[in-house]
Amino acid sequence: MESHDEERLMWRDSISGNYTATYDTRIRSTSLKRMELVAALFLTVPGPKMIWQFGELGYDYSINYPSLTEADRITKKPVRWNYKTQPNRLHLYKVYSALCKLKTENELFRTSDYEMNVGNYDKRIKLFSSGMNAVVLGNCDIVAQTVWPEFFKTGYWYDYLSGDSINVDNTAMTLQYQAGEYHVYTDVRLPKPDLSVPSYSEFINNPENSFSYVSPNPFNTETTITFNLQKQSFVTLKIFDIQGRAVKTYNLNTLKSGNHQITWNGTNHNGEKIDKGYYLYKIETESVINAGKILYY
Repeated sequence: MESHDEERLMWRDSISGNYTATYDTRIRSTSLKRMELVAALFLTVPGPKMIWQFGELGYDYSINYPSLTEADRITKKPVRWNYKTQPNRLHLYKVYSALCKLKTENELFRTSDYEMNVGNYDKRIKLFSSGMNAVVLGNCDIVAQTVWPEFFKTGYWYDYLSGDSINVDNTAMTLQYQAGEYHVYTDVRLPKPDLSVPSYSEFINNPENSFSYVSPNPFNTETTITFNLQKQSFVTLKIFDIQGRAVKTYNLNTLKSGNHQITWNGTNHNGEKIDKGYYLYKIETESVINAGKILYY
């Protein structure tokens, strides 16, 4: 996991993440699901843990933002409370919360009796105690893989996060996991945590929310930036390359409260097509600064 002096995992994924034709860790939704996988493998290991600024919501600003150079290593970074208005980020937050609850409320996760096998794509953590045991599994590859759970006894094992169960009749069994799939199994059934989140449409139609998102993202023809204003405001939308240079500016003047959309076709101030790659957008109102990333390919 990341720390105060290492690059943010979400940013690193977005810039240089691995991918196949059908699974791309550079795409935000995929990367956020992988953050759930990482959290499951990180938080269940006994011992204290550090979660850096908004890591539980998939913070995707470089440690060197905004210049992306060492000169901004310790520059204050954007505070993104609005991340909680994005369903897939909120789901990650709830997974973190559920895992922290599991860790702090069960003696098992303070045990000194545990095993870790994390050198291959199929990561496995096994924890032992007299009252409850656990097996944490994850496929960190970018393709489907066979995993070896090594359940150490037969009978029912319970998936903590989903509430499902698996009847183990052979401790040498294998399972087929999709890319990024993970599970936290215990041999005692625990209350299923609430991981439900509203849909995008529910968020958009809620006037209390103020946020932005981009769709499609990545894009190769045009994309639409949607944002919601809680109140009437002067609005400026700027798009920057990853060196921090402005390539497009929209001075939107004063807009009424509600939802607004801007469609961008991948051109600069002069109407010329820009280079393929990652770009940052920033929406600035009289009271809010909102930002995100766009991949043009």
